[in-house]
Amino acid sequence: MPSRTTKNPVKAPADRRKATDGVVVMVAPEGRRKGRVAVFSFGSATVKVPVRDEEWADNIALSQVAMKKLTKALVKPGVKLRTSKATPLFRADPANLGQLIRVVDGKEERGVFLDGVFKAR
Repeated sequence: MPSRTTKNPVKAPADRRKATDGVVVMVAPEGRRKGRVAVFSFGSATVKVPVRDEEWADNIALSQVAMKKLTKALVKPGVKLRTSKATPLFRADPANLGQLIRVVDGKEERGVFLDGVFKAR
């Protein structure tokens, strides 16, 4: 068991460590400590992992393709709701601000919610 006077926070007993005591771990194959490094932080722990340049290029290309697809979807206005025929859809009544319009099976009803239940008026 380490001494209670250990100055290295990583080697200090768990009951003497502080949440602010940082931990840095370098994960690398033997002899490979140079080059690009990916850094991940989890609370006070930081993990550094070497990454090959080919992986960076592949990931950048994949993310650019994904962003192009996402951009096309985001610029289309509106939302498509796929519902069954019996699913009620609600919207605000523009003529009467205190009411809603419920559409079920093509039938429109105006009303309000009372105690969590739609009441037609």
